Amino acid sequence: MRYNLLSEDCNIELTLLTTNKWIENTKPFLYEKSTTKENYKTIVGKVWMHGHAMLAGYYSGMIKAFYKSQPEIILLLEESFSIFALQTIFLAKIFSPTSKIIFYNWHILSYRYFPHKLGFLYRFMGTALAGMCDVGLSHLPKSKQALDDARSGVRSLIMFQGLNNSPFTNNLITKAEGRLKLNLTKDSIYFLYVGRLLEPKGIQYAINAIHDLRLELNLDLRMIILGEGDFKNELVKLANELSISKFINFFSSVKIEQVPLFMRSADCLILPSKSTIHEQFGRVIAEAMFSGTFVIGSTSGEIPNAIGEDGFVFIADNLQDLKIKICNFIFNKGEVENIIKNAKVNSIKKYSVNSFVEKLKSLLNELI
Repeated sequence: MRYNLLSEDCNIELTLLTTNKWIENTKPFLYEKSTTKENYKTIVGKVWMHGHAMLAGYYSGMIKAFYKSQPEIILLLEESFSIFALQTIFLAKIFSPTSKIIFYNWHILSYRYFPHKLGFLYRFMGTALAGMCDVGLSHLPKSKQALDDARSGVRSLIMFQGLNNSPFTNNLITKAEGRLKLNLTKDSIYFLYVGRLLEPKGIQYAINAIHDLRLELNLDLRMIILGEGDFKNELVKLANELSISKFINFFSSVKIEQVPLFMRSADCLILPSKSTIHEQFGRVIAEAMFSGTFVIGSTSGEIPNAIGEDGFVFIADNLQDLKIKICNFIFNKGEVENIIKNAKVNSIKKYSVNSFVEKLKSLLNELI
């Protein structure tokens, strides 16, 4: 969607280089030609290391893209310490040396710290390649601060990449209809987790909170867990040990088009990531706000900045504080309704693809 919006501007002739396939959250995605008219050219390349954002690289398509587009501006929606960035910047020096290059930064830790066995390589690439670009875009304040602290000399701006809000804001399915489709109970209070099932994601805290509060409040609290991952068996085991397995509904990962159904069916999204994981954003936060679903998130990484005043934030790794925030959600209905209303408006301003495209157009016009 963002590319059609960009190419609708008569001053922008857009060529998109994309991969023939990619792996996201353990699911493979194959490139499919759009059935609707596109206002831009698409070149499909092949890559190695599918799904590995920093190590993946093109082995076909990239040179063709340079020849076909002869770019004045290169918009690289990748980190500066990725192989994609290294290839792009190297080839730009050969085929379009006057091009302005914009890259995207999600990294919220210091560029001197990469918790990876190839960290020394990423440290060097991150700073050196950023310095060869003209603008670095960051999604939220912590990632901008990390980029500024790297002292690469690149101009840095905060500009969230933009999500397509239409499937969420235009979805008119009611909560009752959604629950009927998913075979959920009609009048229960449902909390939702969407994402990879990994130990650092802290889902175990949410399950424990549901268990404790069912007993303490005598309310029918339940949970939907949507996703796949190595920690799934441990989560199933935990639910069994707590004797609440029939109140915890596990669903396998679904395509993005189906996520609004789950958002609409839930009362509240919980993003309980542990402090050790340093979350970069959590797109489900924006998707929940688009949907009119309340958000509770931990203090991990950029989650507090992503939520702002449009939800509740609890101290990461603190079960008691999570339980307090869940109680606040349940019993402060007036406050919650106002927050949901404001979050829907604010999220479209901050996180929608339309907002991103308008800001990006201004930047492109400035660079040209």
